[in-house]
Amino acid sequence: MKKVKCLTLDGSYVYKEVDSVIERDCAYGLIRNEADILFVKSKSTGRYWLPGGGIDDGEDPIEALKREIWEECGIEVMIAERFFSKEHYFYYEPFDEVYFCKSAYYGCTPKSLKVTDEFMPNPDEEETNNPEWVPVESLTMDDIQFGMEDVAEKFIFGKK
Repeated sequence: MKKVKCLTLDGSYVYKEVDSVIERDCAYGLIRNEADILFVKSKSTGRYWLPGGGIDDGEDPIEALKREIWEECGIEVMIAERFFSKEHYFYYEPFDEVYFCKSAYYGCTPKSLKVTDEFMPNPDEEETNNPEWVPVESLTMDDIQFGMEDVAEKFIFGKK
């Protein structure tokens, strides 16, 4: 049986069989307020991740992103253009599931600045929590969740 190389939460790779793959379309928002960026934290690693997540079957990607940001951060946003896309395999150990993620990243402008994760429908089942505004100058690549390095290098830290 064919196996695929999958990224894990801790940044390592494992090989998993192809027949166990779940396809997942995702949308994430890069939300800026002057020199700060809105992040959520991975419960497993303590690293920062952009708000967003899975797009439900038949759901519009923009509406899915607005829903995800509301659930994770408690704010509404205006969504601009998609600035980056990527595909990768991801292994989520807590549920022993392999995903083929098709991720789209959008620039966003917040309509308000006060954030909360009190609107998460199932907080105990979520991998992220604790939304917070983080000054870009305080960040290093070691603060960024594994799997988001390419986005961080190009669009947060500005390295081309």
